[in-house]
Amino acid sequence: MAYAKNTNRKKFHPAKTPAQKVILTVIILAIIAVFASLVCIPILSPENQTKSKISHFATNYYENYFYPKIFSGNKNMAEVLGRYTNTGFSRISLRQIFLSNPEISDTDIDFLVRYCDENSTTIQFFPEAPYDKTSYRVEYTYSCSF
Repeated sequence: MAYAKNTNRKKFHPAKTPAQKVILTVIILAIIAVFASLVCIPILSPENQTKSKISHFATNYYENYFYPKIFSGNKNMAEVLGRYTNTGFSRISLRQIFLSNPEISDTDIDFLVRYCDENSTTIQFFPEAPYDKTSYRVEYTYSCSF
């Protein structure tokens, strides 16, 4: 049994008049704007920016300040750092990180202090095997208002 071809079907016709083209363009731009805002707002939120900056500064602190100054020249890192694997080092405040790195810009400090208490926001490092300067985990305690 063969099906008859339906010739009464309406074909899609794009906008023909200038007014229809403008309306169609506005609708498409509105959809793009809504989509872009849903994607960009979480990325650019103060909370995400703040946590990202703190993480960056904490990594820089441990790898370029704490580890080289405290443990340089020590031959048996596993013995020294192994004691802190479970308990971690003492917590450090955001203020201590600011003071240890003069390269942190005033703009970054002002941004972080706007949202977080620099004395109550703390970072704790836990060294992990093989105990090189990039083998550690970090726990953050945020005292921030987003």
